[in-house]
Amino acid sequence: MKALLKSHKGLVYQKDLELALRTLGLHQGDTLCIHSELFKFGEILVSKKEFLQSILDSFFKIVGEQGTIIMPTFTYSFNRYKDYDKIHSKSTMGILSEYFRLTGGGVRTDDPVFSFFIKGFRQNDFKKGLLKTCFSPHCVYDTLVKLKGKIILFGTDKLGYTFSHFTEQKAKVSYRFFKEFKGVIIDENSKSKQAKIQCYLRKENTKSDLDVEKQIAILKENDNFKRIEFANAC
Repeated sequence: MKALLKSHKGLVYQKDLELALRTLGLHQGDTLCIHSELFKFGEILVSKKEFLQSILDSFFKIVGEQGTIIMPTFTYSFNRYKDYDKIHSKSTMGILSEYFRLTGGGVRTDDPVFSFFIKGFRQNDFKKGLLKTCFSPHCVYDTLVKLKGKIILFGTDKLGYTFSHFTEQKAKVSYRFFKEFKGVIIDENSKSKQAKIQCYLRKENTKSDLDVEKQIAILKENDNFKRIEFANAC
């Protein structure tokens, strides 16, 4: 078996990744939303494709045939006055999410700002059609909550807290406001349609009540946060 990485503690194999995921408490049938930042893990010893595929294989092995993997493939297309092409618009969320999107076999949501790619047993439980706002009821995060899913911050615990925007909208926080964006969505059949969506944006010169450290503290207090070391990341 080839080593995937070289870290400060030595060689890291795929079995080490699978052990780490089990240690976190992941198991068969889980629905996982994965935010990733891979550059911290160490020196990659295999090809990029083999490395990325090994990561995906490990996650799917842990969740099994009744599990589901979700990754953000945010494009921010309408915010940038660009068309959103569900097939060709690339993810801005790192190489793992873009690789996952290109594996096919799953569904990508219609959101021209915060799209997700979903693959696995429950992929059809997630509404892929366009909602009124990015984090309306029936959005990916709303469905993830209803399914008692889990969010994995793979490679860092400082990034990947987009879920907080869903909770902020649900709580109707005073430091955000709705702004409508318009554009064109090109679907899986290359058909174009005019569309609009509202984003819950931060007001200028205001601060959030949910910075990362506070979110971590809240999650720990409610026994909803677990961190372990893997390779060079912890």
